[in-house]
Amino acid sequence: MIISTPAEIDTRLQSLSEVTKQPPEVLIRGILEDALEDWEDYTDALSRCAEVDAGLMKVYSLSEVEKHLDERNAMGN
Repeated sequence: MIISTPAEIDTRLQSLSEVTKQPPEVLIRGILEDALEDWEDYTDALSRCAEVDAGLMKVYSLSEVEKHLDERNAMGN
């Protein structure tokens, strides 16, 4: 796959390449991987929110979790 980028991005990428001592192709691959992982996390979070909104997933407040953990710690677990 070949992509073309505007001159401004090319300049920025070249500057980053010089600073990191990495070829632009390596930088682009890493940037794309990070962006795809972020996108997957985002869509997963949206899916979880939809499950919560639909009442399909139980949620707990921070104080409920802390209380439960305190109780478990008091029992020695």
